[in-house]
Amino acid sequence: MTVFPYDSHSIEAARTVLGLVTKSPIILAYVGPDQIMPITSVLSALVGVALMFWNRIAGFVARTWASFTRRSEAPPATPAESATDRRPL
Repeated sequence: MTVFPYDSHSIEAARTVLGLVTKSPIILAYVGPDQIMPITSVLSALVGVALMFWNRIAGFVARTWASFTRRSEAPPATPAESATDRRPL
């Protein structure tokens, strides 16, 4: 009793597939629905988590952007200038 029974048709089919792959390896780039569905599931889960925390994410991005685009501070005033700038309360 053989574990992997084969006949001449299956050997010929294997040779045909092997010949096709060696002549045109682009056939290995086929992506079917069985490969795409897990990827889309993970991406949709990431988008869902991002939407749950959207306000915090947007606030963090805004603060980070503001810190990178902030203009340099004005030079400190001299003591004489600061004395004249004081106003009574």
